[in-house]
Amino acid sequence: MPKFFRSSALGRMKLKPAKRRKMTKRYHLRNIQNLLTQGFTEPELRDLCFYELEFRPVHDQLPQGAGKTEIVRCLLEYAEQKVLLDALLSLAKKHNPGRYKQHQPYVIVSSARSPKKSP
Repeated sequence: MPKFFRSSALGRMKLKPAKRRKMTKRYHLRNIQNLLTQGFTEPELRDLCFYELEFRPVHDQLPQGAGKTEIVRCLLEYAEQKVLLDALLSLAKKHNPGRYKQHQPYVIVSSARSPKKSP
C-alpha cells in the first residue's frame, strides 16, 4: 500500500462538498399556447378539461361563454400552478401529434448553481 494511504491525517481531512447544480425546468408557454390554440377546437378543449380528471377543476371554473383563448389561458395557468404542464403536453401529443411536433420546443432545461451561503 502506498505511504500516503497509511497517513492518519487523511481521516481527519474535511472535504468541501461539491457545488451542487440544480436542474431547473422552464417551459415555452407561448409555444404551448400556440399548440393548444391551433391544435384543438373549442369543444375539444372543453372535453379535455371535462374528461381528464386532473383538469376537471378548470372545466368547473370556466364561464359558460368562455372562448377558445380563455380556455387555453385557464388551462395554462392551472397546469403551471399545479405542476401539470408535462401532463398537458402529453395529452396534446397523444391527441394531435402533428401539431405537437410543429410547435416544439416546449421545455428549456438549464442548470443553475445553488446560491452561496453568506459568511
